[in-house]
Amino acid sequence: MVAAPLNALVVLANGPIQSPADLNGFPPYDELILVTHRDRVDDHALRKFIDGIEAGVQFLVNHPEKSWQLFIRGRENLDDELNKN
Repeated sequence: MVAAPLNALVVLANGPIQSPADLNGFPPYDELILVTHRDRVDDHALRKFIDGIEAGVQFLVNHPEKSWQLFIRGRENLDDELNKN
């Protein structure tokens, strides 16, 4: 069995049935789980990494079109329906 994001299934598998969480009483959310060794929890580099992820997410939310253009620049082969969803 291969795990695939829902947008990939929609494009590749001819429309599976979707049940969006936000339409079924759950608030919309995004999640990213980071795992580190307990000895590195206070590592300055880890804090900088997490701050960088937050800055990137804020940029993406505030500038979706610019983010898309940066994503595909030099990688025009990624400018397809699968990556746009």
